Amino acid sequence: IFVMNTNLTINIYNIMMRKSLFLFLFTLFALQLVAQNECKSIFTMQKEYVAANFQVADSQKVAFWNIYNAFLQDEAEIHHQFREVCKALNVRRGNEDFNMENLDNESIERYYIAYYDYKDKLLELNRQFFENFTKVLSPSQFIQFKKVLRGFKSDIKNKAKDACPKSE
Repeated sequence: IFVMNTNLTINIYNIMMRKSLFLFLFTLFALQLVAQNECKSIFTMQKEYVAANFQVADSQKVAFWNIYNAFLQDEAEIHHQFREVCKALNVRRGNEDFNMENLDNESIERYYIAYYDYKDKLLELNRQFFENFTKVLSPSQFIQFKKVLRGFKSDIKNKAKDACPKSE
């Protein structure tokens, strides 16, 4: 049982390190984009990408953008709340200083409770967004919207890969 728990801990740590590395690269690239795009935030670039690539009838635009802007605002608040928990626990996420192994058991437990609450809030927000979205647009339009968002994330990821020199 001890070996299994150790392996589970190592696997969780490895997954979190990969996510942290991706988040670090994404943040690094986003900062480069901000510098290149006249200090635009990543949210502004995402909204511009959606506006350029997601077609909505004129009669639906105001309702869609109200729903989407409210979603982005709520999502940012959820992320902020979780960052505050990490800050209080002295857990720095998204860089090479991810220091879970330096925490005591109580802090690790508090972190994971906050982490799963954070994920639950995001899941509920996405469910609510889908319900609000489909009051204005069709479920098939929701699928198209999600494809546009994946396209944005893919573009960002590809640009981030190109932004970092490859070692040989």
